[in-house]
Amino acid sequence: MNRKNARRRAVTDPSANEALNLFEELSILIDQQGIALDRAPTLPALPLASLLEQCESFVDNISTQNGHFAMLWAMPGAPELSRAWWASRFPAVGVWRMSAKEDDSAGLANWMKQQRAAQRPFVVIATPDIVLPTELRPDAEALLLRHPYKAFHTATLGGTTLTSFCEKLAEQLAHLEGIDSFQSDGSVDVYEWVSSALGLPRSLQAGSESLAPEIGPIHVPPYFNGGKSYETLCERLGYEADRLPEPSARAPEAPVLCSSHNSSSPERPAVISTFLERAARLYSAYNPDSPPLDLSAVRDALDHCATDRGENFLDTFDRVCDQLTHIDQGLAHLAAAEHFSLLGERMNALSFIGSALSFSSPKAPWLSILAAAAYANLNVKGGTLRALAADALASDVLDTTTKENLFGIVTSTAGEDTKDHGHSLLLSGLSKEDLLHAERTKLLVEIGTTRELVPGQGSTQKLAQFCFQNGLDFLTVDMDPRNTRNAARMFFHQGLPFKAVCAKGEDFLKKYDGVIDYIFLDAYDFDHGNHSEVRQDRYVKFLGSRIDEIACHEMHLLCAKELKEKLAPDGLICFDDTWVSNEGTWTAKGTLAMPYLLENGFAVISEKNNAALLRRARKVS
Repeated sequence: MNRKNARRRAVTDPSANEALNLFEELSILIDQQGIALDRAPTLPALPLASLLEQCESFVDNISTQNGHFAMLWAMPGAPELSRAWWASRFPAVGVWRMSAKEDDSAGLANWMKQQRAAQRPFVVIATPDIVLPTELRPDAEALLLRHPYKAFHTATLGGTTLTSFCEKLAEQLAHLEGIDSFQSDGSVDVYEWVSSALGLPRSLQAGSESLAPEIGPIHVPPYFNGGKSYETLCERLGYEADRLPEPSARAPEAPVLCSSHNSSSPERPAVISTFLERAARLYSAYNPDSPPLDLSAVRDALDHCATDRGENFLDTFDRVCDQLTHIDQGLAHLAAAEHFSLLGERMNALSFIGSALSFSSPKAPWLSILAAAAYANLNVKGGTLRALAADALASDVLDTTTKENLFGIVTSTAGEDTKDHGHSLLLSGLSKEDLLHAERTKLLVEIGTTRELVPGQGSTQKLAQFCFQNGLDFLTVDMDPRNTRNAARMFFHQGLPFKAVCAKGEDFLKKYDGVIDYIFLDAYDFDHGNHSEVRQDRYVKFLGSRIDEIACHEMHLLCAKELKEKLAPDGLICFDDTWVSNEGTWTAKGTLAMPYLLENGFAVISEKNNAALLRRARKVS
């Protein structure tokens, strides 16, 4: 039957129509795959294989290819560990992420059986510390390497050293000897490897994309010496011990937000559609008699943000959010948090969740629950508790005593997953000062306004609240206008009579002609090798370059020189992110500034939380 007659018959015969569609799809697949016919010499009497036979052969070929199992090991922090990374590139491939904390070999085995029964190719991804059960043997296996220094900063939250981390990692890699390995710091094309290992037909592929580099060439800071084990591991894996890898020539793609209405495009994964569905369900549960929640404004706002390159996302987001209702602003922040969470940008995700809570209200309790769920998905126990209690702690809900008791319980319970920072050291020192009997209103200045509202941090808000309660004046300074705007909004909403200034800290101190009583120095970041691209972009935009170690040291030294002259005789300086190295020298932000202050009449009165508190020890001539 020719194609024209077949199409005419399909109009009245649905089964024939289905068969014809399958026939045409297979024809297209054959053309795309470029399958060659058997060109070996044959007897003249034998006819060439018909197109139908080619289709049958091709279907059999796909059936044998599907169900293949590839095992991909990856160093800690590699983007390929994220399910979202795989979903956006391999929509036809099943993915199982093994976790040492959630070892479920039986569940994995059952899942693998399901994938094979469905003739679906699949990949199991894991970190090197996991030992694959002997009965699960992959068809293909590879190890994605990462620079040990970056893997350390990504994998650890404290409590260990680079040396011990490298020793342990070397042990974990022992059972992976002999398998193919390649570096995933910007040069490897994981897409091509998976496609090749699984024998994926072209029609199942989502579009080739090399792994974008996360960071440019940066020298490993000399104060963070990993020792012999670190150097040995770098040599074994093919990395330089004193330099992070060069980025690939391909420019990184801008982060793309996409909602459910255009998720059909394989180039734009629906990274917020899950959140939008969750929000709609929760709203309906709280408001069963109301119309469904209209999320179109939130969806359109975030899609608008996606049209800008990554360096403009934060500014675009702020501008767009100002045009939304109070509730929609909270939803937009939570949707952005979902986006950054799936991109692996944990700090940005946490910051957006924290900002979303400022829009919560007892009139919309479901918004706080959404924030609690977002914290829970990131395993932030303290943030989850605070979000759940946010409405109860709001003004005019509970009496003062009950609210204080509830706040104390939440705070003490939440403290288990937070870590004290430098501002805690300053607040501890200020609590010992006689602030109530001062002859004049004293001033506390913060150089480096809070940029990310992360549980346990948020120095600007905590310092401002302390100053308000103890009769101090407060002023916060930052080079990023977004941080200044957010601080000013926070002061307004909380009724705090303080100012936020947008300026470089050293410039502000140079021009300031008054007396500063207390100061918290937490400005230009030191280069620990694990800053997000969002943060790096802000430095490029407002300072002209990425975070630079030398610039960090010099900036804080300039601040120290100004404070020598302008700090009150009984004043305090709190230096965040600085400590004494194993070699006995001050490092990180205070590398140059701390020795200068100690040589010019200041003494350290307390050290804690990688911070130092100083006071004048003697009068300087």
